[in-house]
Amino acid sequence: MKNIPPYYVTNDEAGRDIMIPVHNPEQYMVLAINDRIRNAGFTFSPQQITNYYLSLKTKPFVILTGISGTGKTKITELFAQAVCKDTKNQSILLPVRPDWNDDRNLLGYYNPLTKQYQSTEFLDFIMKAAHDPENPYFVCLDEMNLARVEYYFSTFLSAMESGSKEISLKGYGLIKTGDGKEMQDKITIPSNLFFTGTVNMDETTYRFSPKVLDRANTIEFHEINLLESREKQDAAPANPELIELFKKHFLNDEVRIKATASLTYQQWENENWDELAGFLHKINKKALEKNHLHFGYRIRDEILRYMYFAQTMVSDDFTTDTALDLQIKQKILPRIKGPESIREALKSLREIIQDKLKSLQNPQSTKKLDQMIGALDNGYTDYFYQ
Repeated sequence: MKNIPPYYVTNDEAGRDIMIPVHNPEQYMVLAINDRIRNAGFTFSPQQITNYYLSLKTKPFVILTGISGTGKTKITELFAQAVCKDTKNQSILLPVRPDWNDDRNLLGYYNPLTKQYQSTEFLDFIMKAAHDPENPYFVCLDEMNLARVEYYFSTFLSAMESGSKEISLKGYGLIKTGDGKEMQDKITIPSNLFFTGTVNMDETTYRFSPKVLDRANTIEFHEINLLESREKQDAAPANPELIELFKKHFLNDEVRIKATASLTYQQWENENWDELAGFLHKINKKALEKNHLHFGYRIRDEILRYMYFAQTMVSDDFTTDTALDLQIKQKILPRIKGPESIREALKSLREIIQDKLKSLQNPQSTKKLDQMIGALDNGYTDYFYQ
């Protein structure tokens, strides 16, 4: 698409045409993705789609939490359908099993008896993505916390943070898979591969450690409207223009790939450092540090990167304060849990946030904090269990 129109034409719930101002290709693209999802019979708010888009762009690992039946798995499928030329080959749904105790269920293992490497569907998918860098590939780990994530996914968590992004398959140089293919015993996580984990929190699942939460945006799906009717339709054919926009402005975005090495990002960070980093420092020092609830550099850096990407999405309904509100809720609050003794810390945190986000009538982060503070009346609070 060479020229983005100044308005995106869609329709409201009554079927009336409405025109939404568009300021750049990414706004147009997210509106188009939202329309495709709605036309398939599923309703997510434009903010949810925008937030999921920005979260994946900031870090290729997102956690979706909420009660069963809120569309966590569906949004990953529908998003992939919207931006992939061949969804069946470019996306994979892996139901996590409770007996996953290490990474062999994902990466396979070397069999010394047969002198072959026993591959997996997941490993084959990674190799496929690596050989097709011009297209995005999506992995959904469904019910991710049925097993301990630190056991079976820690290799990936560590590799995501390393410069090389390499994972050892514990083979011996060249290894041979069961189907006769030869491959190196090391793989690199390709930059066109994106992970989403869906989670339910109940007595059958495990809580996440800070190591996991620090490396992801945790997005809540809790709102349900039982009066809403859904007229499910077959998925629309792939839209070549939308796919090309996604490749250009998401997949091949310089800042997404280079992160802090990008001169464009460095300039933006220098201009916004005092305001944003200063605010996050205040949260640590004035509210969280006393109770050892404070966060580190990784969370600071990823919040800043999200805020950089959010610039392109700014509108009347999605302001920079909206983006910052979401980042507080998704990056800072999920780590917080504790007994009655943290009540004052949570109250101080709420005051700091409320003072910063004066433009928002009902910030999501303070609403969540109110729930967490209220839970302390029962002696303990946890972001995931309210």
